[in-house]
Amino acid sequence: MSTRPAFKINGNVYVSAGIVFLRRTKHGIEYMMQQIKYDDPKWIRDWSWEDFGGKSEPKDRSIFAVAYRECLEELNSVISPQLLLTLLHNRKKTRRLLYPQSKYVLFLIDVTDTKLDIDPKICGEMETHTGIKRHVQWLTKQQLHKEFASNNVTPRINQRILGKPRRVRLS
Repeated sequence: MSTRPAFKINGNVYVSAGIVFLRRTKHGIEYMMQQIKYDDPKWIRDWSWEDFGGKSEPKDRSIFAVAYRECLEELNSVISPQLLLTLLHNRKKTRRLLYPQSKYVLFLIDVTDTKLDIDPKICGEMETHTGIKRHVQWLTKQQLHKEFASNNVTPRINQRILGKPRRVRLS
């Protein structure tokens, strides 16, 4: 029997959640994600672009709490917990995406014009909570499309988030 809490949304059960930050710049939309190093041979790829998230734990009381805790852990607590909580619950800044088949909730938080200005360098090259090697970076939509086409992005970061890639005319 599992001790992980499960949360019902629209009749479906969810046990995991994560966050992707986005910002609008003069160059377009950028997404802050982490590229995780997988040392386990069962993984097809060595590195994968992922959101900041994971599974629920017994202390989590809501799916928001799962995303909040996981994000703080994976960013090594370099952002203000109160600001993250405020943004996570702000319906104008946060979009919730449901993935019922994988029991995952992804929160897209628009940090444009907010006090949340994260320099990925201060996040370090390892998640201190678990020792997992990774690095954090702001990626343009074009960079993410390229990584997605190379199968280097978690399936949760898909066309629901990125939209369809633009066709580039080759001359």
